[in-house]
Amino acid sequence: MPATKTKTLSPRVRILLLNLEAEWFDKIAAGTKREEYRDFSPHWKARPPIGSTT
Repeated sequence: MPATKTKTLSPRVRILLLNLEAEWFDKIAAGTKREEYRDFSPHWKARPPIGSTT
């Protein structure tokens, strides 16, 4: 079962929603998976850069 935590967030907190399989979420929550790498494929090359307003 995935580890979940519920807490009250301040109004200034921005929430990032990610689709993760339970296996990877559990590893991230446990601190055993600290980095994520993605292939620089045509899909990612076509996406606007982070912080871009376009």
